[in-house]
Amino acid sequence: MQNGGGSGLGLFIANKIVELHEGTLSVHSEGEGKGSTFSMTLPIVFKSDAIVPTKMSSFSISSMQPKIGGGFEKGSAALSISLKESSLLLSESKVTDDSLPNKKVVTILIVDDSTMNRKMISRMFSSSEEFEYNLLDAADGQEGVDAVLGGSLGYRMSEIDVVLMDNQMPVMNGITAVKLLREGGFKNLIVMISGDSMHSDSVSMGTCGADRVLLKPIRKDALLEMIRTFIHGK
Repeated sequence: MQNGGGSGLGLFIANKIVELHEGTLSVHSEGEGKGSTFSMTLPIVFKSDAIVPTKMSSFSISSMQPKIGGGFEKGSAALSISLKESSLLLSESKVTDDSLPNKKVVTILIVDDSTMNRKMISRMFSSSEEFEYNLLDAADGQEGVDAVLGGSLGYRMSEIDVVLMDNQMPVMNGITAVKLLREGGFKNLIVMISGDSMHSDSVSMGTCGADRVLLKPIRKDALLEMIRTFIHGK
């Protein structure tokens, strides 16, 4: 990590979020000290009764760059967001029933103190030929324990197939929560999710009772295959 700088993880995660929305994120710079322009293009989904614009719409957010000594000032870098007419998607109001008898319903509890993280993880799960996903969430380890062992979300312990557990959370961290879940008799899949790549932390997460440890940013294919393997092995 550079002195006073970052590791670049934030930009990587931002790009992944944009990709999940089927958009693109690009950057242009004329050189060192001249600032950068970040451009993001996103498709927009309109309801069937919404008014669709006939012309390309765009807006930009004036950039702010850090001042020496703290604070921000207007700079040469700019974040521009273009909404292209070609990327506008019209959604049709269709009522479909994907809950077919041959599908397995997999109930997953996502435990993370970040609302954005919970939403991002939940978007990794969509109906497939094999599974229908039932998603629950909790904002910290204690809420997660209450949901599984205490039925606070209206589900019995045996009805929750998978717990995705963040580690660094207020009230109760993930490692403590996982230990309590195992002591309480929860035997299904627990996956610890962490942004800390330190080997010692990964070991402690693995020995607390979690079946697997995934490091952020999460690979969707790895997570889905992990769950698929567990469900087929039950």
